[in-house]
Amino acid sequence: MTLIIGPFNGPLILLLDPAITALSAGNPCILKLAESIPATTTLLQELIPKYFEPNSVTAVSGSREDVTELLKLPFDFMFFTGSVKVVR
Repeated sequence: MTLIIGPFNGPLILLLDPAITALSAGNPCILKLAESIPATTTLLQELIPKYFEPNSVTAVSGSREDVTELLKLPFDFMFFTGSVKVVR
């Protein structure tokens, strides 16, 4: 399973490119969508379940605390675009 954490400033390709790569390698994905781009987050939360099986791609959004809980899951791969400060 792959966790892909999208950037807060919304370049959608930085979320979708790693997802495409992971899916093409046979890895299911959880996409953590940015709260700071609500229109894009809402659209993706509508479209992803419409076109993907839940065990292949899942889109979630949430606060820092939610991400902390998400990081406790056993991921094989994680992809994050952001600052070192945030990662720590």
